[in-house]
Amino acid sequence: MTDNTELKRLAENHLSLGQAYTVAKPSVLLALIAENERLAKTADCWDRLNIQNKALSDSFRAERDQLKAENELLASSRAKLAGELSRLRAKHKDWSADAAMGKGEQS
Repeated sequence: MTDNTELKRLAENHLSLGQAYTVAKPSVLLALIAENERLAKTADCWDRLNIQNKALSDSFRAERDQLKAENELLASSRAKLAGELSRLRAKHKDWSADAAMGKGEQS
């Protein structure tokens, strides 16, 4: 941000002396400086908000990546278990869940 202190002092001095300019009146110049300062503060707020937004976004991405990794691990484990179950069913053609749990008919 540009330091307008000296420019403001000169404009206020000329304004207090009652001097007016056709190119740029001191009051107009002061109003423009005030607007620039206000906009600079607003821009600073947006910059801080963008930094916070990026931090939050990075946090969400990290959590998403962790959940994806966990999901892939679970899917892999499920596939291995399904394969093992198929292998056991093929080995024991009469095998059922009830029989495996000991709830089947006793011979």
